[in-house]
Amino acid sequence: MMIPAKRSCPSGWTKEYEGYLMTAHNSHRHPTTYECVDQYPEYITGMSANTNGVLFYFVRTDCNRK
Repeated sequence: MMIPAKRSCPSGWTKEYEGYLMTAHNSHRHPTTYECVDQYPEYITGMSANTNGVLFYFVRTDCNRK
């Protein structure tokens, strides 16, 4: 089970980062972990080759599910 952080900051705190919780597809056959991916990612020009590595997918959440 993964319990993500809140979307808002406690009183007196400043938000420094915002992004998406992502992981590999559940059918992929290798160990995976959850990663927080920047909402506005930067990239390196010329580094767009597809080497068929791990693909990231958005994590679906269910709040207060019983």
